[in-house]
Amino acid sequence: MIPLDDLIGCFSFVRENSIKSFVLLNFGGQAATHEWITPKGTDDERYSLRELFQFLRFKPVWTHFLTILLSTVGTSLSSGTGTFFYTYIMKDLKLMSGVSVVSLVITLLGMAVAPVLANKLGKKNVFLAGIIVAVGGSLIRFIDVRSLLLIYVGAVFAGIGGGFIGPLAYGIQADNTMYVQYKTGKRAEAAVASLSSFVSKAAQGVAGAIPGYMLAVTGFIGGAAQQPQSVEGGIIFCSIMLPLILCAAAGLVFGTLYPLGKKEVDEITLAIEQGVSTK
Repeated sequence: MIPLDDLIGCFSFVRENSIKSFVLLNFGGQAATHEWITPKGTDDERYSLRELFQFLRFKPVWTHFLTILLSTVGTSLSSGTGTFFYTYIMKDLKLMSGVSVVSLVITLLGMAVAPVLANKLGKKNVFLAGIIVAVGGSLIRFIDVRSLLLIYVGAVFAGIGGGFIGPLAYGIQADNTMYVQYKTGKRAEAAVASLSSFVSKAAQGVAGAIPGYMLAVTGFIGGAAQQPQSVEGGIIFCSIMLPLILCAAAGLVFGTLYPLGKKEVDEITLAIEQGVSTK
């Protein structure tokens, strides 16, 4: 059995670092995309509820939302089942602290590099690269799901991917805002940001429910140090396999359907500055 003090300590550590990461991701994303969220153009920012829903029909908007939905469910699943994975698969919850530290440090480094790469290669390419790297980290884990070395390697890959995805999600959101303005003449920062936030929260809710159902279906025994083989399989599925599938799907959707590359964004920016729209 895991001592209660160790369990509480691990939860506190992960919670505190998660909060720090969230704040830094928000700050980094806003700092990296400040130039994009103040586009020049019409001052008419009013739009109806009907127009709000019409914004969703634009391909960049719904493609990005679907990508965020899939990737957020995947990453939230992986982090949310960590306690079960380290308790019942690795048999040592304390290992989670070291892996979390490595992932956090690498994420911060990825955040520092992402804007530089995005300016050269475009946000779409770097964002997609982040998803691919994160998927690669999950694939490596399948070589041996109980290998601590591969867990750390996977954490490095996940940190790089998260460092790219987090800040650039805001940049792409801002590009979508400019696209809406270009197509409609409406400044829709609030609408796009609110809808994006709703999608993220909904994804986290879905990710929070899945492990509970999976544990119930596989026969989880509360309080038992040793769980049935079916439970171990369910934990591995929720912490590695399902996140891999969802993040790979997110990469496929974004890579094949999202239309705004660096060239297109530059053209839209210039058109808005010149007062041109397709309204």
